[in-house]
Amino acid sequence: MNLSGWLAKQGEDKLGLWKKRWFSVKAAHPSELHYYVDEKEKDSKGFIDLQTVTSVTPDSDSKKKSFVFHVITPKRVFTLQASSDNELNYWVEGITKVVGSLPRDRKGSVIDPQYERLHKLYKEKEEEVKRLTKESDEKTVLFNNFIRQQETGEIGTLRKRFEELREKESNYESKIKEMSSQLRESQEKILERDRKISLLEGGNAIKDEIKNSIQALSANSSQITILTELVKQKDQEINSMKNSEINLLKTDVNNLEAHTTLVSSLNEKVVGLESELKSKETEIQNLRASYETFSEQIAKLTNQVSE
Repeated sequence: MNLSGWLAKQGEDKLGLWKKRWFSVKAAHPSELHYYVDEKEKDSKGFIDLQTVTSVTPDSDSKKKSFVFHVITPKRVFTLQASSDNELNYWVEGITKVVGSLPRDRKGSVIDPQYERLHKLYKEKEEEVKRLTKESDEKTVLFNNFIRQQETGEIGTLRKRFEELREKESNYESKIKEMSSQLRESQEKILERDRKISLLEGGNAIKDEIKNSIQALSANSSQITILTELVKQKDQEINSMKNSEINLLKTDVNNLEAHTTLVSSLNEKVVGLESELKSKETEIQNLRASYETFSEQIAKLTNQVSE
């Protein structure tokens, strides 16, 4: 509801001088009745806080001036004068309607619209922060469960396979060393018998011994050849097994890297949520500060109302 028009206002000082002022109530600020020097409505000289108005009453006892009425608040009584009876009724009824239309709390006190908007916005932000906090907690639980599952599942299996592979490789290396040692011993025996043959070339008995030694040496050589082939075969089997296990290990490592990438992505989302939560908390703090500043300004304006 808009109210506007000319009224004379009596000063509250001892002289009680009357000054003509342009009064106006706008729908955007229905709780404030401002008065100006003219209808251009620039540089408000002050305002009546309609939230604090207790009554609007015509002055029927006024003998010197007609069409006088009073706007009564706990801190001051504003004495105003209209130009006619119609104007008097317009202002008394209009101000009364505006005061009656202002929102009130359960105790019947008028609620400041600005405070109501800020309070509603604060509640909305508070609910949003609660929602984001809940989502963040849920995602943190999911993330922790995922990590535990990976550690006890595929990653645990991969570690077990890796340890088994290392143990197999260690066993193969031990076998290779053992076979190599046997081969060296056989080679040393051959060299020793060659030396004996060179020393025992005289006499038939020596020849017979040499023949026996040669036969034994031939048998040992056959055994050495078989042993060498067996070592080569085992070496090929070990290399084939190593390549197979290494390929399997590479595949498992690639899977592990993929899971690690997923974990990193979840970490980034959690950090993003925490950052968003901090931003919302900062917005709420700013809203609280704005409301406190707004309340202080209203208090100052109320105390510094000028004529």
